This record gives sequence, structure tokens and C-alpha cells, in this order.
Amino acid sequence: MSFENQDELTTFCKGILKSSRIRNKSVLLCEGSVDYLKQHDFSPRGYRQLEDLPDCSFYRKLFPETRCFTCGSRKNVLKTYFKLRD
Repeated sequence: MSFENQDELTTFCKGILKSSRIRNKSVLLCEGSVDYLKQHDFSPRGYRQLEDLPDCSFYRKLFPETRCFTCGSRKNVLKTYFKLRD
């Protein structure tokens, strides 16, 4: 599933930037479901649950100092990257 509009993408990016868990860490954006996060209205608990998804847990084992966020499709990963970069 992907972000249905620009507001969802903005809310997602703001949640990433507000997270205290990314301080002094690398952030990895990967493909994967955002359904869980959408169901929980982009809550901090929802962001923590994203790290338990298969893609993120794989990358977390490879790079322990990295915080992983699933963003939906490849297109959404790129949209999220450019939104965070701005």
C-alpha cells in the first residue's frame, strides 16, 4: 500500500524527523507495508512496530546502528527520501 495523498506523506516524514530514536543514527528507507502505521494514525508506537517487519529486521541485523522505516512501494521510498531531504 502507498500513501494516498501528499498529507499522508508529510505526516509520515514529520514522524520520522520527530523520532528521538534517529538521533545520531543512520536512517534507512526501504520497501514494505505501511498499513500498520496507517491503522494506528502514524503514532510513535506505529513507527517502532515498523522495525519488526521482515525488511527492517533484516537490515537492522546487518547495520545495528541504523533505524529502518518501511515506506510502501519504491515510488514512495523515493518520495519520502526527497521529502526528508527538503
